[in-house]
Amino acid sequence: MNTDSLDIGETFGVKQDSLVSGYTKILQDIIKDRRIRWENFTQQSFARFLLAHPKLKKNWNKDETRMMDGNNYDEWDTTLCAKVLLLPHTIWTQYQLPFPFKVTQDEITAIEDLRNLRNNTKHRVSEDDITEREFEKNCRLVSSRLQILGVSTVEISKIIEEAKVLAVVDKNKVTNHINKLKETDWKFKTLKVLGSGSFGIVIHAQDDIDESNSAVKLIPNREHGLKLEENETVIKEAKLWVDLNHDNVVKYKTASFFALWPATLKKILHLDQTSTHLTDFMRACFQRSDETKKIIKGLYIQTELCGSTLRKWLHMSQTNQDYSDLAPEICLGLVSGVNYIHQNRIVHRDLRPENIYFSIGRDFMLPIKIGDFGLSTRLLVEHDASTLSKDVGNPLYRAPEMSESHETKSDKAKYGSAVDVYSVGLIISEIFDPEVSIQATRMKFNKIIYKLDTGRKIKRNFPRLDEIILKFTSEESDERQDRDEYGKTMPMSICMEDFQKSESPRRMQEIPRAATTFATNLHESTRRMESLRFSSSFQDESDDVVSPVQFHSAPLRTRFETPSPNFVLGDPGYGTMDSGHLQKDNIVHLRKLLQGNKQMWTDGKIARFFNCLENTTRHLPKDFDPNSLRTCVNRNLYRILERNPNLLSKVKLKDALNQCGFLNLSDKVDTLPFS
Repeated sequence: MNTDSLDIGETFGVKQDSLVSGYTKILQDIIKDRRIRWENFTQQSFARFLLAHPKLKKNWNKDETRMMDGNNYDEWDTTLCAKVLLLPHTIWTQYQLPFPFKVTQDEITAIEDLRNLRNNTKHRVSEDDITEREFEKNCRLVSSRLQILGVSTVEISKIIEEAKVLAVVDKNKVTNHINKLKETDWKFKTLKVLGSGSFGIVIHAQDDIDESNSAVKLIPNREHGLKLEENETVIKEAKLWVDLNHDNVVKYKTASFFALWPATLKKILHLDQTSTHLTDFMRACFQRSDETKKIIKGLYIQTELCGSTLRKWLHMSQTNQDYSDLAPEICLGLVSGVNYIHQNRIVHRDLRPENIYFSIGRDFMLPIKIGDFGLSTRLLVEHDASTLSKDVGNPLYRAPEMSESHETKSDKAKYGSAVDVYSVGLIISEIFDPEVSIQATRMKFNKIIYKLDTGRKIKRNFPRLDEIILKFTSEESDERQDRDEYGKTMPMSICMEDFQKSESPRRMQEIPRAATTFATNLHESTRRMESLRFSSSFQDESDDVVSPVQFHSAPLRTRFETPSPNFVLGDPGYGTMDSGHLQKDNIVHLRKLLQGNKQMWTDGKIARFFNCLENTTRHLPKDFDPNSLRTCVNRNLYRILERNPNLLSKVKLKDALNQCGFLNLSDKVDTLPFS
């Protein structure tokens, strides 16, 4: 039996790139720590200080100025980090900082060595210029220099190991290996055809030797169109998959090349040219081989056997309560699996119910498993987002940034792991409120994305889940996940408490109906009091009294709060309402209005805006991190909408902007969609 196995060549130049990316991330973290301490003490932007300092203006080249001006410390390369860390101590002494920014001579040497290694790597002629011996030497150099900088041995080992195990495809070896193959001995017995797609066919196979069952995906090579590129894609799938070991990820077993005559392959697949399981590509593949009398070559990937797909469960759960009770466990497993592959710097890019499986056994047996890594890719250590192929994956579950063309490459887009979070949010909404058709599902998703509306069933019964879905499916990728104090993306967070139903929906419906009567009486009595006390001025003012409809729609905790002893008519916390205020799905328009003004869009100005809007002094510039300013602004606007929506009226917003000195923005408030 021919046991030719998948053998991928080593390219140590690519491994060294990974090594440099790894320690660059360490230098970025050191810079971020300095920045936090500096800004907390001086209340000044760290990057702006470096750019504006008279002694440092000539220190930075055009690219470094762009990186600092963008205020995204994850984009700083090794050279820029080294320059900042090696600045003279006198730059900082005049500020009398309570913490040292001085580096020792050993640390200076270590930083310079890391910078030089990066420059040598960047300016090499080709990836093949670096030998294995040189790569090993550089690994030892990086390890010793990072130890001098105080990096833990665990972190150092992780960087070195990730660089060493990085798989690299040698296209020539792949081609030569396939061409040398004769017809391979097929070691599996086909028990059932499980499905087919654009790449090939998946079968339920039994091993001839140990009689174990598994799923085998056969991917024939294409003679026209994609050739090596597609082989490289499926090889990459196998190499990405092999290192994953998690309960919620389909387990990889092996991968190998095959070469089979059409008659043999048809017999293996129990197929002929009229079979309904045969895709256009496979039918053309058989036809071409029959005409040319050539062998069909390709690759197969063997994985553990799984049960039904989540798509089938979505269909069955609509009529079977026993199935729908599995929803929380399914969501927890999905989030856990996706977090795991993200920890391994892999982005799936094609998460959808068809690629999520239940365990083999009885119908819909847990845990669920994420499979089909054909479109997955590995992100660079250095960045959360990379320049990757545009418009990949299923359009229904595709994040918007995957369709936004790159500045210089029209067939590329810049995105990262947040695209999977977006898909997870949509899938969770399906799990708890499945639709009967793809068209209905598309309409449901559009409401979630563009109207911030998860639907009555989820909003009424699962309020915490409603917030999670809207967060995961945000149009802005950096709003889908939280970040730690260093700006690093944190894993998705979800727990069993998030699936708890709200108490007594019927009782909750009765409260607003009873409150409406109370509101009507309050409305009439307040109007009479207004007419008696302010008859001379009331005619020229907007009606600031709560209407029954407005009272009914306000949050419950706002409706029935007891007024303070100092309560007076016109107090923005109680009993007042402008002619209209921004609704939940229009908050984004206000944020974009603020963001569009560069002078306004700073930590200090935004803090002042919220202080003026809420008539307080509690907001400080440090509360609005420049790296996540959009998220901070959105969070505060949604908080105000929930607790005191009156403040988001046209009058209040204009007044706040006028107090901040932005009269031009105040005029633009009229363009916002108030209701």
